[in-house]
Amino acid sequence: MIRPNNVNYLKEYTTDQIIRLIYLDDKFFSPNKEISDKITDIANKLNFVIQNLNLKVARNIPYFSIGILSNITDLTRIIFRNISNIQTGIVMLQVSEQLNNYFANISHIVDCFRVSGALKMEKSEYNMNAKISFDSFFTEMIIIDVFLDIAFFNSYSFLKELSSEKKKDFNKLKYEYFKNNKLDCVFVDESNGELDYYSFAFSCHNSMMINSNTPQYMIDYDKYIKIWDGFIRTYFPNDVHVEKSVEKQIELRKNDHIPNDYHERFKDKKPGVYFLIRTDKKNIASKYKKEVCSLFGIDECEVGKLQIIKQEDFNKYRHLFKGEYVSSKRNSLYYGAHISPFKVVVQ
Repeated sequence: MIRPNNVNYLKEYTTDQIIRLIYLDDKFFSPNKEISDKITDIANKLNFVIQNLNLKVARNIPYFSIGILSNITDLTRIIFRNISNIQTGIVMLQVSEQLNNYFANISHIVDCFRVSGALKMEKSEYNMNAKISFDSFFTEMIIIDVFLDIAFFNSYSFLKELSSEKKKDFNKLKYEYFKNNKLDCVFVDESNGELDYYSFAFSCHNSMMINSNTPQYMIDYDKYIKIWDGFIRTYFPNDVHVEKSVEKQIELRKNDHIPNDYHERFKDKKPGVYFLIRTDKKNIASKYKKEVCSLFGIDECEVGKLQIIKQEDFNKYRHLFKGEYVSSKRNSLYYGAHISPFKVVVQ
């Protein structure tokens, strides 16, 4: 279960982020107002999922920003419509006309159709890659699942380099892999095998979430990674992911508080995942001082001290990265160790 709180500590220190958009028409989609009201919370939950995957894979998965617009652009990937809207035909005609301007640059677009009691995949009657019909309970799940697959796709160098046409075919391949391997799915497939889109996240939820009256987003991280690994082995067996150089990765760290030559410290490191950590405050909570000084090899807490830790040590120090907020009637006080982590992959 994912709770919205201050847990996205890796995202906060990187500019490695992408943006995709959801289409909502203000004139006709007032029943969907809660989507725009909750979009920040949904984005936080999505980035928490990405963060947990980043702690498991030896690639940098970009984090996500989600925008909502009442028109189509080449960044639009989700269309929301509602059965209660009697004008839906007019709206979808307008959507189709706008889509024509961007089809060359849009790898896929998902027609999300909210209808009480539904949970199924169908061929879209409006020329999109798939129509997902679902109860409003699952709005959050749909958004996170669709955008999570986009983030994971963009973690592979050779996939990002595909042409626009091959990116469109890529989504057909995912659906083919889903069918050929008889993967589990939260949706009933009523498309007669004619979908041009599938999110592997659809195959990684458990029955407890799906059958709940108030579903909280849950996903099996290891299963999700395993499905992607199997898919890549099947369709891209000769392609090799090439991570950015350590120097280029560090350049993506927010703020310029890292020495220009600090990437040299990774030259003798064995291939794998590391975390570059930094002290961001001098005055930290007293209960953390001894541990922080020991970790950084210092006698007194200072701003700007740097250290490199291995992937397997991340959880040992996770409590130093999270931070806490103590609220009172007068103010809110940040109470933590003020250590910022940044993921670095050595190939």
